[in-house]
Amino acid sequence: MMRRGFVSLFVAGLLLASVQWAPPAQAGSSYPDVVMSDAPIMYWRLGETSGAVASDRTPNGRDGTYERGPGLGAPGAIAGDPDTAVLFGHRTFMRWSPDARYKGTFTVEAWVRPERAKAQQFFFSTGTYGLRLGLSRDPDGSRFIRIDTGNGRQWWGQWGVGYPYRVGRWIHVVVWFGPTAGAVYLDGSIVSGLDNVWGAPPLLFAPGHPVVVGGDPGDPGAWFAGDVDEVAVYAYGLPGDRVLAHYETGIG
Repeated sequence: MMRRGFVSLFVAGLLLASVQWAPPAQAGSSYPDVVMSDAPIMYWRLGETSGAVASDRTPNGRDGTYERGPGLGAPGAIAGDPDTAVLFGHRTFMRWSPDARYKGTFTVEAWVRPERAKAQQFFFSTGTYGLRLGLSRDPDGSRFIRIDTGNGRQWWGQWGVGYPYRVGRWIHVVVWFGPTAGAVYLDGSIVSGLDNVWGAPPLLFAPGHPVVVGGDPGDPGAWFAGDVDEVAVYAYGLPGDRVLAHYETGIG
């Protein structure tokens, strides 16, 4: 059953206590400079206009592969930046297959622009019982940010955070999750806390749990219909002031 998100002073305290600090980028820095100053472990700008390789901007070299022909060269999310985005639809993906496991606190950041409101559509996933982030729509028209987390063997939590997203509009989505709690930020502001009642590190990726942008291959009908840009992953909880700095830099 999908749970609704919440915001609490308890979660806000955990956010402050559990994050790692990184030096802010200098004023006037470009968007990728601001992201890189916060030490992501993966950062796909998704700015390719041809080919099958999605380049990772970090020193880790975790390049992904475009599958089934997504639309490269779509207009990007970042104001004043000619770098492009990728249009996903009908089971097109970007995939990175890890050779090691990561369990622990993480943050996933992305800019997404849906072309339509589906019952559910995931723009980021790491396989069944891993992590899935997406958008959903109830039969009554209510719209949500969807977050599913697990340990690789079972789902731990499935949340729907109410948010009246609009088709054709970019959304800056940042989700932080750890052994005790987490949070959801939309367009630079915290909108919900997340509770980890299991009290153990969640799974981010592992062999057999690849990182996929544009859908969830295990749920063929839940492919993302729209543009995705600037996907970054961090091995800690990105602080709220840094989330805001990323968003403000992105919108110019």
